[in-house]
Amino acid sequence: MAAPSDEDDVSIDPAVIESGERAAKRGPGTRQNGGSAPDQIEAGSSRISAGDRAVSAPPDRAWSKPLSTLAGLFSSAAGGAARVPASNPVSAPPASAPPASAPPASAPPASPPPASAPPASPQPATPQVREVFFGEREETACQPGGREFALEDLRDLHVCIVWAGLSGTYWTQLAFLSPDGHVYQTMTQAFVTPEATATVGTVEVQGRPYEVQRAGWARPGEAVLVASLPVAGTYITQYNLAGPWTVKISLNGRPMDQDYFTLHTQQ
Repeated sequence: MAAPSDEDDVSIDPAVIESGERAAKRGPGTRQNGGSAPDQIEAGSSRISAGDRAVSAPPDRAWSKPLSTLAGLFSSAAGGAARVPASNPVSAPPASAPPASAPPASAPPASPPPASAPPASPQPATPQVREVFFGEREETACQPGGREFALEDLRDLHVCIVWAGLSGTYWTQLAFLSPDGHVYQTMTQAFVTPEATATVGTVEVQGRPYEVQRAGWARPGEAVLVASLPVAGTYITQYNLAGPWTVKISLNGRPMDQDYFTLHTQQ
């Protein structure tokens, strides 16, 4: 359910405006109803390990077997000198096989892939008035409808403001301008958005405290407020203030938007 706004300024008698004096007639009744940190993606990094070291087979050992032949001693009967026949030369061992080449140095481990840059923090949404609706009944004020109303049939005019991009505690003000362009009435409302926790109980605006009300909820990220402008039995009907009206909307003292509705008399 949307939270209606507080009314703070009494309506101004149009007749008194012309004479330079302000007179209070009937103060509009107050109706109040209680109504993205960024995900952080941690970029992982992986390390690729080097492959198994290549091991060369140990070199085959070459073997040689020396052969020796024993020579017999022969003596000469004629007194010749004895001689020792030359022994067969020992065959030289074959050259051993060259040593196996040293195993190649293992490849250095692959450097880890660069970590992806962390996502940029989402920028805070800009506060904005998403929609403005008008209605004769508070329970249907936030539904699309007409903007023209008959003075004779209208008890109160309900204004539904749908805010977007807000999170926390704020105060908003509606200024109703009559068809002649003068400010007929202002309404101020302090509120906290539906998903936030109220940190204060009141907000002071121009020296006056306003109780913080929880705003209504329509869709995620939205806050809904409803303000009611009394019509029947007020200066509006007394002075027949028919014609186009303007509603100026501000947030924390900053103008945000404006919208229009029309009051007419039955023909």
